Amino acid sequence: MPPHRGTTVDPVNQFKETVEQYRALHRREGLPDFDVSGLYDLFPKTDPRSDTAHHWPDDWPNAGRAGVYAVFADDRELLYVGKSSMNSFLAARLGAYFGYAPDRSCRIKNTWVRAPRFLVTVGVPDDSTWEAPALEEFLIQKLNPPLNRNGRSK
Repeated sequence: MPPHRGTTVDPVNQFKETVEQYRALHRREGLPDFDVSGLYDLFPKTDPRSDTAHHWPDDWPNAGRAGVYAVFADDRELLYVGKSSMNSFLAARLGAYFGYAPDRSCRIKNTWVRAPRFLVTVGVPDDSTWEAPALEEFLIQKLNPPLNRNGRSK
């Protein structure tokens, strides 16, 4: 879904639009909706943004649900798409990447080629946790995040 010449597409909105594309193409009518979160800022004290819905140390959006998460850089480039396993929750998966520093700010636990700054989560319905892996693969194939090695189309 390339942008029209002369326009730029915000990667966060493109991610959300691609979730909607998956829903339109692969989900039947009447199923409970996905819960797509607003933008979560991991480092709000660095450069506060007015368009974030959540920020560190707020609870993760969709924390107690299975689903998919997207990690974005400071310039909002999509870096990575991942999922919580079917027997786990988004909070556990995101907690493997991010935790508290001694000053209670966000600490990145792993090495990233580009530093994460923002997150968006997509909670799947509790009775269809099997949708998380399918949605993750669809998003990776369509959006080609640079830090996802498996499932990329390019």
